[in-house]
Amino acid sequence: MKKAIALIPFLIICIRFQGQNIQFAYFNKVLADDTMNILMQASKPFAKDYYSFGSYTSSSHRALYVSKLDENGNLMWIKDFEKGPPGDPYTLGVIESGTQILVEDGNIAATYEKSLDVCFTKFNLDGDTVLHKKYVRPGWQLGKQIISTADGGYVIAGMEQNATADTVKAYALKIDAWGNFEWDKRYLTGNDARFFTVQHTPWDGGFIFGGMGYSASTGYDMFVVKTLADGDTLWTKRYGNELNDCGAKVVNLTTYEEWLSGQEPNYLMTGCFKEGIVKKLYLSVIDENGVVKWEKKHNFLPEISSFQVFPVVKADKSFIGSGYYQPDGFTPQPYIAAFHADGNLNWAVTPTIHPDKHVYLKDLQPTPDGGYVLAGYQYSSPQTAWVLKIDSLGNTCSYIGCDSTVVVEVLPGVPSNSNPEVSATVYPVPASTRLNIRYQIPAGILPSGNAGWYLYDITGRQVAETTLTGNNGIEEISVEHLPAGIYYYQVLLPLSGQAVASGKILVSEK
Repeated sequence: MKKAIALIPFLIICIRFQGQNIQFAYFNKVLADDTMNILMQASKPFAKDYYSFGSYTSSSHRALYVSKLDENGNLMWIKDFEKGPPGDPYTLGVIESGTQILVEDGNIAATYEKSLDVCFTKFNLDGDTVLHKKYVRPGWQLGKQIISTADGGYVIAGMEQNATADTVKAYALKIDAWGNFEWDKRYLTGNDARFFTVQHTPWDGGFIFGGMGYSASTGYDMFVVKTLADGDTLWTKRYGNELNDCGAKVVNLTTYEEWLSGQEPNYLMTGCFKEGIVKKLYLSVIDENGVVKWEKKHNFLPEISSFQVFPVVKADKSFIGSGYYQPDGFTPQPYIAAFHADGNLNWAVTPTIHPDKHVYLKDLQPTPDGGYVLAGYQYSSPQTAWVLKIDSLGNTCSYIGCDSTVVVEVLPGVPSNSNPEVSATVYPVPASTRLNIRYQIPAGILPSGNAGWYLYDITGRQVAETTLTGNNGIEEISVEHLPAGIYYYQVLLPLSGQAVASGKILVSEK
């Protein structure tokens, strides 16, 4: 690959928390080159760095690459690991999303398609190939997700198409730790069935697959297949209505430890479908037999898609995902949305690298500092790769095109000695015009007088304040005058100036 590739910085905000050994970095960067199209479909945290995968096409060849980014999203190195002729997707496919990459225990594994067959490649932490296998089977196979199994091996889920017929079957391939073939299975639900996700179910040693299939009466439907450890089917369920639906992604909600303590296995299923002419994001929880326990349908954005990334479930069963919507009816733009455990929307943000181009996010991974890293691209020419770091509320670069580095102290000059007995909750998040502060300060901490609530921008400049009257209550403050971005607040005692509570808010576009 040419060395002319440049990593174009947007904004990096490093936040150093006083009294804590925590550093948080936001970054929003594009990998671009003037002589090739380049995409990024996966970015995986490891220690403080990120291993990212994608593809590019130049005038001479098409290639898959692995790259390493530092903790601030800066490119450290980039290496090709597969090549093919330009403009020929049948010789070398792409890595479509982050589900095709697995990073764990210092091992990196990837699945992709080459010459109509599934490939499996392992890398070391320097990005060098240490193992490569190709599985030559009848027809055309493509892997959509790879997971590790309890025996040290892997399962790859995807699709198989017979070269002499139009039937597409959902497909699963089991290999051992060294990539040796163990078994493969096909699953037919209509004349076009394909898997997008697979999860190991440790309570019974089997697997649960999510995907889509075609029905002559209802079009494309979400479907889920539960299998034994050898891939044999236990049950198959279809979900959706009479209009075309998106494929299902299925993730375990119950941990093995929770199951051992007596909890029943539950799964989060995500997809989308239309009601009339309205396209909606579909969320549900199903039990171990595929029975729907609850379902939610969202259209908080126009023409919203299902999650294009594998959703991340938190310990409290809330979850976060990313997909695209079409604000003008035909130009995809990405969204990131977080939901409570009951499927109700918590927050949503819509970052982009170009509002008039086709832009996607294809991987979302939790980071050790409590945030998330996402990989994506601008698909409209010129194609560019994109890597995005957000915090737990979706905050990142406050405007597009920024190229400065800002280092700030959270609430500079004031000790961050928050008291766990003090509660100061702000809502809504994000806020656009008004902000509510619900507070409770025990009389032993504030025997008389009123505490002050102070708001600062990222440079440490105070931009708003109000008085918290008494020991508890709700105060309202205007943020209408503030530009969109990230702000920090503190609750200070009136005489000592001691900080007894602090936090962060996001002000959205008006």
